[in-house]
Amino acid sequence: MFPAPIRPILEATSYAEGSEARRAAEGKGLSIQVWGIVPKIREVDAFLRAHSNARERVHEVHPELCFYFMAGKRPMGFGKKKADGRAERIALLRKHFGTAVDSALTDLRQSGCAADDLLDAFAALWTARRIRAGTAVSLPATPPIDAHGLRMEILA
Repeated sequence: MFPAPIRPILEATSYAEGSEARRAAEGKGLSIQVWGIVPKIREVDAFLRAHSNARERVHEVHPELCFYFMAGKRPMGFGKKKADGRAERIALLRKHFGTAVDSALTDLRQSGCAADDLLDAFAALWTARRIRAGTAVSLPATPPIDAHGLRMEILA
């Protein structure tokens, strides 16, 4: 897992500018992986800031955190891109989604989606079900609110 980008990164117009913003605020540079998702995070941030009524319906999740809770608060033993890691995650997901996981993996070639991305989507769906049922876990348990009224939390 990697930390969500801080607000100054969302305001950056280049990787170098974003990395410098993080370095100035936190003393660390920015990974290319984080920079790659900044445009989508920026979109969601702008949407939530403009539509306060959507804040109860849009939540942040992270697949590895979802798998951690799905496995009874046990971290995965293998990386998600390794065969053992894929098998480990598929076994967990089958308990909740049955053969839908296998069907989706079979149809994967047509989608252009990578297998690990598909499994991550199922993990996020698992958490979405928990959010709807009121059983999701918030990290932190009592999330702070930022200057724009947004909860600073991740759910699993």
